[in-house]
Amino acid sequence: MAQDRKPAEAVTAPPEWLLPEARAEWVRCWDELARLERLSVVDLKVFEGYCMSYARWREAEAAVDRDGGVVILRTDKGEVRSLTASPWAGLALKYLTAMKACAVELGLSPASRGRVKPADKAKPAGVLQPFIKLAR
Repeated sequence: MAQDRKPAEAVTAPPEWLLPEARAEWVRCWDELARLERLSVVDLKVFEGYCMSYARWREAEAAVDRDGGVVILRTDKGEVRSLTASPWAGLALKYLTAMKACAVELGLSPASRGRVKPADKAKPAGVLQPFIKLAR
């Protein structure tokens, strides 16, 4: 278990399964996160989630730019019956929310940067360490 808290400095390349835009975001952020010692091995899944959410958000925003953020529903006569938000706009908001949640966890936002501590470089704890923490 203590092995999972080791810094993620050995990892540098993004996973192959990430979308191209997510891989580009990984590369853009990785050096700074590694320099600040923000990631441990167990944090990598959150970072993957951040990168994928970023890529999906960009994809949804591009669709909003292309198709518009509003869907106009018309009657058979062509009269405007109602307006509704584009499904892409809703998806963009969901992906932005997920991306921001991951960014906060990783210390990627200005407000959270000071609250996130560097990855633990201490020696692995003994087998009784989890029980000692519970007893406190």
